[in-house]
Amino acid sequence: MKRKQRIFAAAAALMLAVQSGAYYSYAAAEPKIESVNGENAAFISRFGKISYSGETYAAYKTLEAALDALGEVGGGTVYFGGEIAVDSAQLAAKLKNVTLKGIDKKAAGSVIDFGSAESFELCGDLKLDYCTIKTENGAPIHTNGYRFETVNGFDSYNKEVYHNANKTEISYPAPLIITA
Repeated sequence: MKRKQRIFAAAAALMLAVQSGAYYSYAAAEPKIESVNGENAAFISRFGKISYSGETYAAYKTLEAALDALGEVGGGTVYFGGEIAVDSAQLAAKLKNVTLKGIDKKAAGSVIDFGSAESFELCGDLKLDYCTIKTENGAPIHTNGYRFETVNGFDSYNKEVYHNANKTEISYPAPLIITA
Protein backbone atom coordinates (compact mmCIF):
# COMPACT_ATOMS: atom_id res chain seq x y z
CA MET A 1 0.00 0.00 0.00
CA LYS A 2 2.82 2.42 0.87
CA ARG A 3 4.39 1.76 -2.51
CA LYS A 4 1.19 2.88 -4.30
CA GLN A 5 1.11 6.05 -2.17
CA ARG A 6 4.74 6.87 -3.04
CA ILE A 7 4.11 6.33 -6.77
CA PHE A 8 0.99 8.49 -6.61
CA ALA A 9 2.87 11.24 -4.71
CA ALA A 10 5.72 11.18 -7.23
CA ALA A 11 3.30 11.35 -10.16
CA ALA A 12 1.42 14.26 -8.54
CA ALA A 13 4.69 16.14 -7.91
CA LEU A 14 5.76 15.59 -11.52
CA MET A 15 2.43 16.86 -12.85
CA LEU A 16 2.66 19.94 -10.60
CA ALA A 17 6.19 20.69 -11.82
CA VAL A 18 5.15 20.37 -15.46
CA GLN A 19 2.09 22.59 -14.95
CA SER A 20 4.16 25.27 -13.25
CA GLY A 21 6.28 25.59 -16.36
CA ALA A 22 9.50 24.69 -14.59
CA TYR A 23 10.59 22.63 -17.59
CA TYR A 24 9.20 24.92 -20.32
CA SER A 25 10.44 28.41 -19.64
CA TYR A 26 11.82 30.32 -22.63
CA ALA A 27 11.89 33.91 -23.83
CA ALA A 28 10.52 35.00 -27.18
CA ALA A 29 13.08 36.47 -29.56
CA GLU A 30 13.09 40.26 -29.78
CA PRO A 31 12.39 41.71 -33.23
CA LYS A 32 15.31 43.31 -35.01
CA ILE A 33 16.27 44.63 -38.41
CA GLU A 34 17.14 41.67 -40.62
CA SER A 35 18.98 41.48 -43.92
CA VAL A 36 16.86 40.13 -46.77
CA ASN A 37 18.44 40.13 -50.24
CA GLY A 38 21.10 42.50 -48.93
CA GLU A 39 18.57 45.11 -47.75
CA ASN A 40 17.33 46.18 -44.33
CA ALA A 41 14.06 44.45 -43.48
CA ALA A 42 11.52 44.60 -40.68
CA PHE A 43 8.64 42.16 -40.30
CA ILE A 44 5.20 42.85 -38.84
CA SER A 45 2.91 40.31 -37.20
CA ARG A 46 0.61 40.77 -34.25
CA PHE A 47 1.77 37.31 -33.11
CA GLY A 48 5.42 38.38 -32.76
CA LYS A 49 6.82 36.07 -35.42
CA ILE A 50 6.31 35.53 -39.13
CA SER A 51 7.48 33.15 -41.85
CA TYR A 52 8.84 34.44 -45.13
CA SER A 53 10.69 32.52 -47.87
CA GLY A 54 11.09 29.46 -45.67
CA GLU A 55 12.56 31.37 -42.71
CA THR A 56 10.90 32.39 -39.44
CA TYR A 57 11.60 35.89 -38.15
CA ALA A 58 10.82 37.71 -34.91
CA ALA A 59 8.35 40.42 -35.89
CA TYR A 60 7.37 43.85 -34.65
CA LYS A 61 3.76 43.94 -33.56
CA THR A 62 2.96 47.35 -35.08
CA LEU A 63 3.82 49.28 -38.20
CA GLU A 64 5.02 52.17 -36.06
CA ALA A 65 7.56 49.99 -34.21
CA ALA A 66 8.87 48.60 -37.51
CA LEU A 67 9.16 52.09 -39.04
CA ASP A 68 10.95 53.42 -35.96
CA ALA A 69 13.50 50.60 -36.21
CA LEU A 70 14.01 51.14 -39.96
CA GLY A 71 14.29 54.90 -39.40
CA GLU A 72 17.34 54.27 -37.22
CA VAL A 73 19.14 52.53 -40.11
CA GLY A 74 18.05 54.83 -42.95
CA GLY A 75 15.07 52.91 -44.32
CA GLY A 76 14.37 49.53 -45.84
CA THR A 77 11.47 47.16 -46.44
CA VAL A 78 8.56 46.32 -44.14
CA TYR A 79 7.17 42.85 -44.85
CA PHE A 80 3.58 42.29 -43.75
CA GLY A 81 0.47 40.24 -44.30
CA GLY A 82 -3.14 41.05 -43.53
CA GLU A 83 -4.17 44.65 -42.99
CA ILE A 84 -2.08 47.46 -41.53
CA ALA A 85 -3.43 50.91 -40.72
CA VAL A 86 -1.74 54.22 -41.38
CA ASP A 87 -4.27 56.09 -39.31
CA SER A 88 -2.45 59.22 -38.19
CA ALA A 89 -0.35 62.00 -39.66
CA GLN A 90 2.42 61.13 -37.18
CA LEU A 91 2.59 57.56 -38.46
CA ALA A 92 2.36 58.69 -42.09
CA ALA A 93 5.34 61.01 -41.49
CA LYS A 94 7.45 57.94 -40.64
CA LEU A 95 6.92 56.42 -44.09
CA LYS A 96 10.27 57.71 -45.39
CA ASN A 97 12.56 55.82 -47.75
CA VAL A 98 10.62 52.64 -47.18
CA THR A 99 9.03 49.82 -49.15
CA LEU A 100 5.86 48.18 -47.85
CA LYS A 101 5.81 44.63 -49.21
CA GLY A 102 2.84 42.30 -48.90
CA ILE A 103 3.59 38.63 -48.34
CA ASP A 104 0.14 37.06 -48.63
CA LYS A 105 -0.69 34.71 -51.50
CA LYS A 106 -2.56 37.52 -53.28
CA ALA A 107 -1.89 41.25 -53.25
CA ALA A 108 -5.46 41.80 -52.07
CA GLY A 109 -4.56 39.95 -48.85
CA SER A 110 -1.98 42.57 -47.84
CA VAL A 111 -3.87 45.83 -47.35
CA ILE A 112 -2.58 49.25 -46.31
CA ASP A 113 -5.52 51.23 -44.95
CA PHE A 114 -5.09 55.01 -44.89
CA GLY A 115 -8.43 55.36 -43.12
CA SER A 116 -10.81 58.23 -43.62
CA ALA A 117 -8.19 60.94 -44.24
CA GLU A 118 -9.20 63.35 -47.00
CA SER A 119 -5.68 63.19 -48.43
CA PHE A 120 -2.28 61.66 -47.74
CA GLU A 121 1.00 63.61 -47.83
CA LEU A 122 4.26 61.79 -48.60
CA CYS A 123 7.19 62.79 -46.37
CA GLY A 124 9.77 60.63 -48.18
CA ASP A 125 10.12 58.07 -50.95
CA LEU A 126 7.54 55.26 -50.71
CA LYS A 127 7.33 52.02 -52.68
CA LEU A 128 4.34 49.68 -52.47
CA ASP A 129 5.05 46.10 -53.53
CA TYR A 130 2.50 43.29 -53.91
CA CYS A 131 -0.18 44.94 -51.79
CA THR A 132 -3.43 46.84 -51.99
CA ILE A 133 -3.97 50.39 -50.79
CA LYS A 134 -7.26 51.56 -49.33
CA THR A 135 -8.03 55.29 -49.11
CA GLU A 136 -11.16 57.33 -48.67
CA ASN A 137 -12.94 57.56 -52.04
CA GLY A 138 -11.52 60.50 -53.95
CA ALA A 139 -8.72 61.11 -51.42
CA PRO A 140 -5.51 61.95 -53.32
CA ILE A 141 -1.96 61.01 -52.44
CA HIS A 142 0.27 64.09 -52.69
CA THR A 143 3.86 63.09 -53.47
CA ASN A 144 5.37 66.48 -52.55
CA GLY A 145 8.21 65.77 -54.97
CA TYR A 146 9.09 62.39 -53.42
CA ARG A 147 9.13 59.17 -55.40
CA PHE A 148 5.94 57.08 -55.17
CA GLU A 149 6.29 53.69 -56.84
CA THR A 150 3.95 50.72 -57.12
CA VAL A 151 5.11 47.31 -58.37
CA ASN A 152 4.26 43.61 -58.59
CA GLY A 153 0.52 43.25 -58.49
CA PHE A 154 -0.26 46.49 -56.66
CA ASP A 155 -3.93 47.49 -56.60
CA SER A 156 -6.14 50.14 -55.05
CA TYR A 157 -9.32 49.60 -53.12
CA ASN A 158 -11.30 52.63 -54.30
CA LYS A 159 -14.72 52.62 -55.79
CA GLU A 160 -17.01 55.12 -57.41
CA VAL A 161 -20.70 55.02 -56.75
CA TYR A 162 -23.10 56.10 -59.47
CA HIS A 163 -26.87 56.51 -59.16
CA ASN A 164 -28.64 56.12 -62.48
CA ALA A 165 -32.05 57.55 -63.48
CA ASN A 166 -33.79 54.63 -61.76
CA LYS A 167 -31.93 55.52 -58.54
CA THR A 168 -30.09 52.24 -58.71
CA GLU A 169 -26.68 52.37 -57.09
CA ILE A 170 -23.86 51.11 -59.28
CA SER A 171 -20.32 50.88 -57.97
CA TYR A 172 -17.21 50.30 -60.01
CA PRO A 173 -13.44 50.42 -59.42
CA ALA A 174 -12.06 53.95 -59.32
CA PRO A 175 -8.49 55.00 -60.05
CA LEU A 176 -6.14 56.08 -57.30
CA ILE A 177 -5.49 59.85 -57.42
CA ILE A 178 -1.80 60.81 -57.29
CA THR A 179 -0.66 64.45 -57.40
CA ALA A 180 2.77 66.03 -57.37
